[in-house]
Amino acid sequence: MLYSGLLMIITNLFISFFCTKNPYAWPKIANIAFFCLTRSSYALGWMLLAFYIIFGHSHTGRLLLGNEAFNAMGKLVYPAYLISPIIMMIIYSNTDHGIFMSMIGNMTLGMGHMFIAFIVGFFVYTLI
Repeated sequence: MLYSGLLMIITNLFISFFCTKNPYAWPKIANIAFFCLTRSSYALGWMLLAFYIIFGHSHTGRLLLGNEAFNAMGKLVYPAYLISPIIMMIIYSNTDHGIFMSMIGNMTLGMGHMFIAFIVGFFVYTLI
């Protein structure tokens, strides 16, 4: 269960960039199949990994889920999730040629977006 979940997650992380770089070169049915299958297999991979930990097959996973730092991070995920579309639009709208960026540029902006979303989420959590 663990290895199949990790295989699905890692496969989807590596194939998505090259397939979505030029989606107009594909036939419409191939594009639809790619997007439907990758999203469902990515979600299934994360569910397999979560069930592996939740059902008690991993002692380390149970220790991490009971840790106070992980509980605090879990409480910050929801406000960051709510705020992230606003921050993403602000960051990508202020860059020149935002949709034609390289992989390194997208990763840098993505990490910055996550960092800002968690900081704003922390302030929302503490103030509310």
